[in-house]
Amino acid sequence: MSTDDRMNLVDGIRAGHPFFQGLPPEGCWVAAHRGGAGLWPENTLSAFEKALRLGIHMLEMDVRATADGVPVVIHDETVDRTTDGSGRVGDFTFRELRSLDAGHRWENGDQPGVAPWRSKGLVIPSLEEVFQSFPEARIVLEMKEARHGLVDSVSELIEEYGRSRLTLVASFHTCLLRRFRKRRPDTATSAGRFEVLLFRLAGERGFRRIFTPGYEALQVPERSRGIRLVTGGFVRAARREGLSVHVWTVNDPLDIRRFFGMGVEAVITDRPDIALEAAESMRT
Repeated sequence: MSTDDRMNLVDGIRAGHPFFQGLPPEGCWVAAHRGGAGLWPENTLSAFEKALRLGIHMLEMDVRATADGVPVVIHDETVDRTTDGSGRVGDFTFRELRSLDAGHRWENGDQPGVAPWRSKGLVIPSLEEVFQSFPEARIVLEMKEARHGLVDSVSELIEEYGRSRLTLVASFHTCLLRRFRKRRPDTATSAGRFEVLLFRLAGERGFRRIFTPGYEALQVPERSRGIRLVTGGFVRAARREGLSVHVWTVNDPLDIRRFFGMGVEAVITDRPDIALEAAESMRT
């Protein structure tokens, strides 16, 4: 897809939803997956700050709830992989989680066994801290748990911090997204797993009379369960419906350029440094 074909892209996405306003109109957007998990400890304030300094377009992160109902930014169900602790996130109070070292296990890929962020004061942040620390950042927020309380807490924080135009909410759980949309119809969302399937079966085949998406983005892997989701037809169908396509998790520069060339608007990547270079090469 040529640059000319991409121009004025933003105005076509779900009638120009505010989340997409201010982004490069030709697409080629870079979302730092968990803040850039290939460069520094994931889902930490330090990672988010460094990714923003690189010039990324969106921060992508995950949210779960603690035992006392505080939304915190962490991907896994347990703290084992990313901290010096052990156990389920939902079994810790927020105060207990704060005692864990969120940089303890991160290693530089070029230096196996070296943990440069260990004991550097990194902690699991609350979602509220993220909103406070980065008030102007676009955030893609994935709700990991099928808990109505998490939906309600996230909705309340988005309202409290005036984040509706700068937040896009995602989840595998379509039921959560439907609840969220009822509470915050002004906030952009991505399709849930069932909605992606419905789009592929209906939207991509042109059955527009029975297909009315209630979301603004399709955030998908290239392949799922052996089926290739991201094709030229998929992207064209999304464009017809005013939907933005974001592909995860893409770290190879050749793949990044290939997706941008197909018309994919954004890649979600562990290596935002590489992705930004690839995006720039597509614009020149």
